[in-house]
Amino acid sequence: MINQIRIFRLLTLCLIVFCFTDCNRDDSLQDSFTDNQETIDDDIDNDTDDNENNDNTNDQEPTGDDIDGDTDDNENNDDTDDSEDGDGEITEITLYKVVEGNITKVKDYEVTGSSLEFQNDIAKHQEIWELTKKVIPQNQMNLITEFLIFSGGSSGIAGYVVEKVDDLSKWHFAIAIDYAYEGGFNKDGELVHTLIHEFGHVLTLNITQVDATISDEDCMNYFTGEGCAKPEAYINLLQTRFWADIEDEFNAISTEEEHAAFYTKYRDRFVTNYAATNPGEDIAEVFARFVIRAGGVNGNAITEQKIQLMYDAEELTAVRDYIRQNDIVAKRSTFLPAEKLKRIHFCGTTRKRANSKF
Repeated sequence: MINQIRIFRLLTLCLIVFCFTDCNRDDSLQDSFTDNQETIDDDIDNDTDDNENNDNTNDQEPTGDDIDGDTDDNENNDDTDDSEDGDGEITEITLYKVVEGNITKVKDYEVTGSSLEFQNDIAKHQEIWELTKKVIPQNQMNLITEFLIFSGGSSGIAGYVVEKVDDLSKWHFAIAIDYAYEGGFNKDGELVHTLIHEFGHVLTLNITQVDATISDEDCMNYFTGEGCAKPEAYINLLQTRFWADIEDEFNAISTEEEHAAFYTKYRDRFVTNYAATNPGEDIAEVFARFVIRAGGVNGNAITEQKIQLMYDAEELTAVRDYIRQNDIVAKRSTFLPAEKLKRIHFCGTTRKRANSKF
């Protein structure tokens, strides 16, 4: 009997030890599971944070009436991708506000690599702005409220402008710093050409030229995309005189090959092949040639008639005189040859561009 009791106690003790060991093992496994789960949760949180920080990394240029408000809206949508690596997008670098001809930094975008180097080189920003001031007369500087330094990367975009307010009285002006310094500052006058071209957009599309309250359906003149051109607007005169007879053919274009054929057919009408993009780009290229080329109108070709349209406008002639007196174009300059016009200069818009094919 005693032996049976001893055996029973021994079995009970073994059972207790086994249960205690098993419970500890379970606790250990639970601790391990908890630790692993916390690690997974942390990873998910990190992934979420990363995704939140990477939303809208290819933001469009800031839009709206108030620069400070724009900054608040865009603080979490900064450009974190140094897109010059080949994705064909621009990289916003630094945004400035323009007040009485001077620029004040609004924000630096989150960038890396060469864009960060450009961001830190404030002297280059200022050098570009000083050249810009030699293109835009002081009495028209109030049209520009923002100035953006960006990287064109592989996009081919050297500069652009976009309206800041619906009535077209305020504009955002942007320049690609990497192109501005490619081969040296303003090499072969390409930066000056870009600046003049972009300011040509502002001169021909601002509130004095275009009524943004009139829709495409109600417009009796040329609809620019920003609004309805006024009857005596420079772009309306150019479109009426030099595009109306080829408009149907132009509107039928659906491929780049067809557009190339269109330009080849009508190349005697355009100062550059880029001018054949649409009337908006046409008038900006005509304005650039009007300013850069020495001398007046040469003959009666359609391209020369377009340049005469510039000379007929007192405002545009005054701007030409202002730019040329600042010695930023050669006194006897003809124009940049076609092979030098490598970059795209365009007028961006928060609305759809009129007759933009590509």
